[in-house]
Amino acid sequence: MQSLTSINRGICQGIITNDIYYPSDNVAIVTLKVRDDRINPKTGEKAKYFIQFTAFDEQNEIIRANAQNGQILYVEYQLTTSKKMDDYGVSKFYRNRVIQNLAFGDVLLPDVMVNVPYQNLGFAQGEFVNLRRVKKFNDIAFLTVRIHMNTDDGRERIFYPQFTVFGGMIDLIESKFQEDDTIHVTYKVETRMKTDDDGKKLFFTDYIANKIM
Repeated sequence: MQSLTSINRGICQGIITNDIYYPSDNVAIVTLKVRDDRINPKTGEKAKYFIQFTAFDEQNEIIRANAQNGQILYVEYQLTTSKKMDDYGVSKFYRNRVIQNLAFGDVLLPDVMVNVPYQNLGFAQGEFVNLRRVKKFNDIAFLTVRIHMNTDDGRERIFYPQFTVFGGMIDLIESKFQEDDTIHVTYKVETRMKTDDDGKKLFFTDYIANKIM
């Protein structure tokens, strides 16, 4: 049965960028470019993130029929997690953002300046699982939360999203929460890129906590 305290909802508004990917007939993967309020000290511009969202069934059909590159898109989504075995028997964990509702805005023209109302905010509430500090950086930790959700056919699914927390929030969690306590996280989605030793670009998506209750 779904927990009465479970919350799993995010909102994001940005610009469709890159080609929309259709891995199968009932799935669409769309990437939104979203700008942050913070200034990137390296570029002197507001930080920007490229966030992927997955659409199934009805939302997939709407995207196929209407979405265009360069178009403003508003989405409401849920965090999901899944585990799969690779060819070597090693478990790999995948974190997705699944679209629940969406709305289209204008298609932006290259030479026309438009003030895009970017949005990037999520809410998650579930059961505290654990908090793991990063060894190299004592002021960074990963918070795992267990969220119970019911599907449309009445089945229960359990997700384990992981949030990045910093500084004083780490001390707060360690002093206030025990395993299975109800915890509420307000967060935003950020993306980053690293280059490995072979020169290959690696892309990461992080859920950055900005408030814990």
